[in-house]
Amino acid sequence: MRQRLAQLAIDSEAPKLTRLRSLTRQLRGEPPGPEGSVLKLSGSELGVRIADAAGELLGMHVLVNEASATVPDAPRWFNRVLAARQYTISAGTSEIQRNIIGERVLGLPRG
Repeated sequence: MRQRLAQLAIDSEAPKLTRLRSLTRQLRGEPPGPEGSVLKLSGSELGVRIADAAGELLGMHVLVNEASATVPDAPRWFNRVLAARQYTISAGTSEIQRNIIGERVLGLPRG
């Protein structure tokens, strides 16, 4: 679990740099690049992995939407775990984002 949490922390840093690339592009007056699709895809899937880890760590407590001595921020984790999967669907599914990245960024033929 320690290795898994370390990897999640590392994976949480990459989107910050991608956002900075997007901001730099915007400040230069350049058109939007692939960063939006990359952030949507990686962010939603990272959210699911974080929610899965939280569920594993908290066990049955993740299903309680009320603060307790055991889990003082239980409502936060309850909502995060409950909503994690919807982010892979809303605003363009992960599959659609992969197609956009493949076609527009990598120049692959339409699937």
